[in-house]
Amino acid sequence: MKLRVVNHTHYLLSGRHHDHNYASPPPKQLTSLSARNFWEKYLEYIDYEFDQAHAVVITDGGKIIAFFRYILHDAQLTACGTWVSPKYRRRGLGIRMWTYVLKRNSIKQIGVYTASMEGVRLVKKTALLYPNIVWTDY
Repeated sequence: MKLRVVNHTHYLLSGRHHDHNYASPPPKQLTSLSARNFWEKYLEYIDYEFDQAHAVVITDGGKIIAFFRYILHDAQLTACGTWVSPKYRRRGLGIRMWTYVLKRNSIKQIGVYTASMEGVRLVKKTALLYPNIVWTDY
């Protein structure tokens, strides 16, 4: 497995993705969020630029098995979707991606909206590891 950070030009963030890029297709509501049209409108709404969008991507055999999308602006991080392929779940990949980002940046505040119980558990677990960060629900 290979972990790396990608920027707004990566197909995961630019809307140029195809299901064959994934080990198993993520839910449509997550992949549709990566369309550039959505990102431009969303980033405009929260007053960020498209080039502030990033993602941590984990691949296995060239296929995406997990990702964590986020917007980084100064000391604030806005979480924009975390996904792990069902075959790779319960291995700590979600927390690994979040921790990777948080250890490499001086984050003071995180804005996050969770759409699943797994997401709620991931955020709670991560927040316990980083008690000095202000966590905000959207």
